[in-house]
Amino acid sequence: MTGGAQVQDHASPRPIKLRERPTKAWSSVAYAFIFESDVVDIDGYDQLMKGIGRESLDAPSPEGYIAHVSGPRAQGGWRVVDVWESEQAANAFYSSPTFTDVVTGSGVPIDVAPWPVHRLEIDRTLRQIDRKRPLLGVAGWRSRAASAP
Repeated sequence: MTGGAQVQDHASPRPIKLRERPTKAWSSVAYAFIFESDVVDIDGYDQLMKGIGRESLDAPSPEGYIAHVSGPRAQGGWRVVDVWESEQAANAFYSSPTFTDVVTGSGVPIDVAPWPVHRLEIDRTLRQIDRKRPLLGVAGWRSRAASAP
């Protein structure tokens, strides 16, 4: 994925727009990709995740995968941040038929911005967040297992 290019699957009339990649040489351990769409909502996101076989939090992770964070944007739509061990690991998954057939083939307009990560800290693994409780910073995060009686 190179800066300024547009990726378009011949089955999809709408391209995925790629933002400019930083030109400075980075020596990051991890690499993140930020996906944003004005038209995707929770149901659309869940459908896309099901299509790529990632609907279950216990689904096998792609090689090089570190983290996946998603949620609604304040201005509407949806945002996803995927963190990978390397840009090559991410590109291997994003160029796979598993991903391209579903996401690119959906025709949903999605902006993608690659992002070299300087620092990544993950305190604990959260397998499921209770959607009934608003997230109010780290203290507000509670897994269903942790909040069960």
